[in-house]
Amino acid sequence: MTSNPHTRTRPGKFLRNVSVTLAGNIALPLSTIIVAPLLARGLGVDGRGEVAAAIAPTALAVAVAALGLPEAVIYFVSKYGPRGRTVLRGALILSAASGVASTALVMVLAPVLSGGDSDVEILIRGIAISLMPTLLVGIGRGLASGEERWRLVAAERLITGIARVFGVLVLLLSGWLTPLSAAVVLAVAPIVGGLPYVALIMPARTIAGEPVSMKNTAKYGARVWVGAVSGLLLARIDQVLLTPLGGTFELGLYAVAVNISEVPLVLTSALTAVLFASDARNNDDEALGRSSRLAFVIAMTLAALACLTMHLWLPAVFGSEFAPALAPSVILFVAVALGTPGSFAGVALVARGRPGLRSVSLVVACVVNIACIVILAPSLGAVGAAIATLVGNLIAAGLNLVFAWRILGISPVTFIRPQGADIAATWAVVRRRRND
Repeated sequence: MTSNPHTRTRPGKFLRNVSVTLAGNIALPLSTIIVAPLLARGLGVDGRGEVAAAIAPTALAVAVAALGLPEAVIYFVSKYGPRGRTVLRGALILSAASGVASTALVMVLAPVLSGGDSDVEILIRGIAISLMPTLLVGIGRGLASGEERWRLVAAERLITGIARVFGVLVLLLSGWLTPLSAAVVLAVAPIVGGLPYVALIMPARTIAGEPVSMKNTAKYGARVWVGAVSGLLLARIDQVLLTPLGGTFELGLYAVAVNISEVPLVLTSALTAVLFASDARNNDDEALGRSSRLAFVIAMTLAALACLTMHLWLPAVFGSEFAPALAPSVILFVAVALGTPGSFAGVALVARGRPGLRSVSLVVACVVNIACIVILAPSLGAVGAAIATLVGNLIAAGLNLVFAWRILGISPVTFIRPQGADIAATWAVVRRRRND
């Protein structure tokens, strides 16, 4: 399948959208880089593990309770313009109902998820209260993305990052930093970050044409939901299961490894967010392939640099007691880098009306990932969880690439093999933007 030259994405606009989104996305990993050592030194390995154990169930529940609705909002608003905005009412109603049910479920399961630790159980139940407002922020983000209001998305990320850093820093300097207070700050920050979307959602608008029904909203959301849930399970189930399987000490090491290994995702997430909205409109293979190849090269480069130098800076930044986090960090960097092309293939599947295929990839990867965690985590701890993530990422990426090849006609080479023209084309767009 080739892109239509009459609907091809305008390079200048695409680059501008990516630049704005990237600027916002940098705020989150940057805040993580600042906050992670503060939490590590202020709470120790066990305390850091308790915070991760408290946050992980709600983070996982957010993906389950989202029902694929943010993606449905992006899809309909991108594809149908102003008429697609009528999806908003149904998405908000479904999200609120799902949020209530999911909050109750997390609270009921807290004794199991805490691994029998009464303090962690209390933390899990307290943080679960943030679940519903976090879901509503996701709907606002979906609307802003569908309307290409990337400045609002960037503002959300920036505010969230500032709230994280400011909150944890105040707690540390005042002597009030505990697993409970830290978990509250990390859970509330994304809700505060969602304030820019209030003005976008609230105004009532009269829109001509047949509205998008709640049935169609739920139908598309359900097809995306299976993959969204599996994707987050693939990314976060390790942190949920590691507490009962390996203890909070191993989870504390693993949480640090996850924090630093996700840095390469800054560019990937910015590109895939913009590509989803633009490719739903234009089906531009050229922009899709070039973005994937550049992101892959950058991710591999960052992973290589981190793995070669990590032994020098990780213990110095986080403290000597976190030195055992070195091995899982290396494994996770490799997992993130190798999974990059598959992420872009997944975007193509969802944007071109085949979200079920990406869901299949993620479900298969998730099942294998959970099996590996159960087998490896009890004996290998954080290292076992990292190996499970690597295996899961490779399976998800591989299946996405195969489906994009067989169903959409886009060769895996398009997503993976760097081309000399990629840098030249990107530089030409940058120069054109600077001259405008």
